[in-house]
Amino acid sequence: MKPPVTTTRVITVSGVVLTSDDLRRIAKLLQKQSALAEKSVHRASTSYLVQFDDSTMLESDSPEPFADELLTSTSRPVRINMSFHNYSLHRHVSLSLSHGSSAHENSATITAQEEAWLNDNFMALKEALGKVRPQKAWFIKHPFMSFAVLATGMWVPLKHFVVGPLLRFVAFTDAVSPYLVTGFIVGVTSLWVYDWLKDAWPNVEFDFGAFHLRVERSRRRRLYLVATLIILPVAIGLIVDAVKAAK
Repeated sequence: MKPPVTTTRVITVSGVVLTSDDLRRIAKLLQKQSALAEKSVHRASTSYLVQFDDSTMLESDSPEPFADELLTSTSRPVRINMSFHNYSLHRHVSLSLSHGSSAHENSATITAQEEAWLNDNFMALKEALGKVRPQKAWFIKHPFMSFAVLATGMWVPLKHFVVGPLLRFVAFTDAVSPYLVTGFIVGVTSLWVYDWLKDAWPNVEFDFGAFHLRVERSRRRRLYLVATLIILPVAIGLIVDAVKAAK
């Protein structure tokens, strides 16, 4: 008789905005498996954990830590863990979520020796995660193109407002041109703006906990304000100047 083969399947979680309702809906999948294990008198365990920004942790064998009143009881939630182990049948389901832009700390793992059970629960968990609201930020899916667009967008105004004054007041050599200086400024500024955008639209966002601690909302509001009151008028002015110069 061949020894059983253990198979593990992984679901990567990215580009989502999770609510407390999402956590409780996903936890029901683990509760179902826990109830079945208990009914069959299997040796099993279940764990639900919330870690907060101040390093406080809430853990239980029930989804009680995902109650709204507990999620707002201390600082901001930054990490969520759920896990189910059926030691008798060698089944394991776990979900690890981390608020922020990390691509390595957000995944679900399912392990079993029974292919049918593995596939059924893999699809159930994938379907539950598929109901989570997506993070609607174009630059998350296209980081290199986004950086190129940022750099191009900054080059025009910087060339207009930086290169011109530099040519009038600073003596340059062949080795160090005003365009080289402007290119350096564009690169550094684009990196800073891109990092700021990633903070405003994190890869995995926790939209639960105390409302005033959800800083991404205020960052996005400030960005919209800056774009409306500063960037848009400047862009329009540059376009108008270019059209006049072309006539």
